[in-house]
Amino acid sequence: MKNKIWIAGLCAGTLVFGAAGCSSETTKKDETAPSEIQKENKNNEQSDKPADTKVQMITDEGIYTRKMDDQTIEIKTASNGTLLLQLTDASKEAIKTIKTGSTVSISFQAENHQYTAETIKLIKAPIAQPSKPKPRPEQTVLPKTKTLIVNVEGEQDKRTAKLAESDQGYYFYKFDHFDFTAEEPGRDLLYSQMDEEYFVRIEPLDDAASLADIKSLGIKELEEIGKPDEVKGSDVDSGAFGGAKLVLKAASDELIKYIIVQETDGHLVKYTVHLPVREPIEGIEPSFWSMLGSLAFKK
Repeated sequence: MKNKIWIAGLCAGTLVFGAAGCSSETTKKDETAPSEIQKENKNNEQSDKPADTKVQMITDEGIYTRKMDDQTIEIKTASNGTLLLQLTDASKEAIKTIKTGSTVSISFQAENHQYTAETIKLIKAPIAQPSKPKPRPEQTVLPKTKTLIVNVEGEQDKRTAKLAESDQGYYFYKFDHFDFTAEEPGRDLLYSQMDEEYFVRIEPLDDAASLADIKSLGIKELEEIGKPDEVKGSDVDSGAFGGAKLVLKAASDELIKYIIVQETDGHLVKYTVHLPVREPIEGIEPSFWSMLGSLAFKK
């Protein structure tokens, strides 16, 4: 009987101890589960995040070669090769005063093969190259002679004229029996060898010359001969002075005098034509118009 009671007690104790053991394992498992789950979730979160991008700040020197656009410049460096750098507000302001070809120091960020210039400083400006002398324009070779048309009493007469050149930059073609010479600084004289009282004073004018002043002075000069009239250039000669800016004329029984202002090759030229009223006027006057009509300025 005692043995049965001891065995029963032993079994009960074993059951109680086993239950306690099971309960302890369950509790231990329940206590550790949350931390394991958190660790697993943390690992999952980290795997979902992108890897951190490494940004480098680099300092270098190079040659500023060109501006690609408002936001991008090109700099050639020995260490990093040719770089296309994006500009920040600060570097955009700095590059305004730096000339192409300058040596510069730069600090820039490199991120995913994108380069951003943070600072740009001038080290050395490019050496100015001596300017090449401008080639001289080829001088036009002027023919030595030219055939001119002279209108004599309604008929056209063709005559050969020879080249005459002035130190004032113009030239024209002159018939035989006429002479051409410098009269005084700024004025030349064309006159007849037959009678020197038949002459034309040729005077290139300054660009600032006032046409109104020339007209006023011309009228006073011509009043010594007779009543001055302003006439059309086409009334003087059918071809030479059709576009003249000013033509004044005064006449008496002894003398006809013209003051003409003509624009030729962008230059204003004043002609004072002195024609005594004598027999030679019939041939000399149209000869003057023909010769003056050939006047041009050297290129």
